[in-house]
Amino acid sequence: ADPLNSRVMAAYVEAQAAGGDRAGALRAAQAHEALLRKELDTEPAVQLREAVERVRAGAAIHPPSVLAVSIAVLPFLNLSPERENEYFSDGMTEELTNALARVPGLRVASRTSAFTFKGRDLDAREIAERLGVGALVEGSVRKVGDRIRLTAQLVNAADGCHLWSETYERTLADVFRLQEQLSAAIVRALPLGLPANMAAVVPSGTHVVGAYTLYLRGRYFAQRRTVDGLRVGLEYFEQAIERDPGYALAYAGIAECWALLGFEEFGDLAPRDAMPRAKAAADRALAIDPLIAEGHLWSGVVAFLYEYDWPQAEAALLRALDLSPHYSPAHTWHAVLLSAVGRHEEALARIRGAEAIDPLSFPIQTVLTHVLHYAGRYEEAVARLHALLDIEPHNPRAHGWLARTYTAMGRPKDALAAAEWAIASSGRQASFLMSAGVALAELGREAEAHAILAELRAAASGHYVSPAFCTPILRALGLRTEMMESLRKSLEERSGHLAFIMSEPRWRALRGDHEFEAFLGGIHPPK
Repeated sequence: ADPLNSRVMAAYVEAQAAGGDRAGALRAAQAHEALLRKELDTEPAVQLREAVERVRAGAAIHPPSVLAVSIAVLPFLNLSPERENEYFSDGMTEELTNALARVPGLRVASRTSAFTFKGRDLDAREIAERLGVGALVEGSVRKVGDRIRLTAQLVNAADGCHLWSETYERTLADVFRLQEQLSAAIVRALPLGLPANMAAVVPSGTHVVGAYTLYLRGRYFAQRRTVDGLRVGLEYFEQAIERDPGYALAYAGIAECWALLGFEEFGDLAPRDAMPRAKAAADRALAIDPLIAEGHLWSGVVAFLYEYDWPQAEAALLRALDLSPHYSPAHTWHAVLLSAVGRHEEALARIRGAEAIDPLSFPIQTVLTHVLHYAGRYEEAVARLHALLDIEPHNPRAHGWLARTYTAMGRPKDALAAAEWAIASSGRQASFLMSAGVALAELGREAEAHAILAELRAAASGHYVSPAFCTPILRALGLRTEMMESLRKSLEERSGHLAFIMSEPRWRALRGDHEFEAFLGGIHPPK
C-alpha cells in the first residue's frame, strides 16, 4: 500500500529477521533503498538504517506482537481575531500532547519536535516520516472572549486520509472537560483500548480557569528562552499563583524563569538574587505536589548551577526522569551535568537517548554539540553545529558555540569570525563578546581584546554582567593575577559558569597548578 514508507519497511525488516531470515531482511532493505533512489532520489529514513545495522550486527531481534501506535500533535492554527491568542492555541496543542503521552501503548512525538513544523506547508506523509509516527493530529482554535471553537482531525500518515474529525463549541469554563473529550475521541479512533480514567490522563493542575489561561501565557513566553520572554513569563506565572495559590505547575514555571534569569547563558540577573527565588518556588511546587517532574527538575538545576552540589543535583534530575521518562528538559540537563563532572560517555548516552525520543528538537541538538565540546570531540561538535546552522542559519547561540569550539581547537581566526557573526546578528551580548575577546588575544590583537574587557566592565555598571565573562579573556592575555581575582569574584557571586570549570577546555591547561587547584577546592555549597 505504501512501498516508499521507510518506517514501515523498518518494522518489516525486523519482523523478517526475527523470523530467522536475516538475509531476506537485508535484501528487502536493499530493494527499498534502490526504489527510494529511483522514485524520490532520496535516502531511507533513520529508522530503516538503524534496523539494518541491528540485523547486520547480529543483535537479538524480538518479534513485534503488534506495531506500536505512534502519533504527533501538530501545532493548532490560531484562528482567533486577536493574534495574541496564539498562546492559547499553542497551549492547547501542548496540553493535548501531554495527555496523549500518558495513554498506555501510545507513543507520542514530543512537543519540541512537532513544533518544528509550525507554519510550514508540508505533506502529511513527509512530516510523519520525519517524526517517525503513523498518524497526525492537526486542527485549529478560535477563541473570542470566553467562547472556544476547536476543530481537530486525525490523519493517517500513509495515505493522508482522515480517520476522525470533530468540531467542538465550548465556553472557556469548559476547557478542562474539552481536553478530556478531545483526548478520548482521538484514542477511540486508534487501535487502542480507552483508559479506564481519562480524567487521570488529563490532569489540569488547577480548577481555576483564569489561573490556567495565565499559566498558558506564561509557558508561551518562557519557552522563547530570551531575557524578555522569561520576565514576561514570570509575571504571568505569578498572576496564576494569585488566582490559585495551590497551582504547583505555576510555581514550577516561576522556578524555571528565576533559574534561567540567574544563569549567565540565558539571563541577566545576579545568581545570588535569582537562584534562591528559583529554589523557593521549586520547593513550594514540590510541597504542593511531590510527584511533579518540573519541580524536581528546577530544584536540580539550582543545585547544579548555584549550589555546586552535584550529587544532589543528579538525584533531583533522575527523580524528574523517574516521574516523566520522556521529559526532554530533564534528559538535557542531566546530560549537561554529566558533562560538567567529566562523565562524558554517560553524557553522550543520555543526550542521544533524548535525541531518539525527540529527534527534531533544536535544544537537544544544541546540547549534543555542548556535550561533544566538553568531551573534547571538537570535529564532531563543529560538524553538528554546521548541521544546525543549515537548519537555522541565523541562530546566534550556534555561532557562539562554534566560536568556543574553534578556540578549543586552536583556531582563533575561525573563532573570531563566528563570534563576530553572533554579535552582528544579536547585539553585543556578554557571552559573544567573551569569545571575541579570547580570539583577539590569541591572535595577538591585545588592544582590541582589552577594549572588549573595558566594554564588559562598563556594561556591568548598568546591569549585571558576570565576571566569568572577563576571566577567559584575562587568561588569554596572560594576566594571571587579574584572572585569579576574577575567578574568586565569580565564586563569590556563585556564577553558573563555575559548574563547568572542571570540563571546560580553556581551563584544562591549569590543572595541576597549585593556586588553581586550591581555588577548585574552595567550590562548596553556600552557607
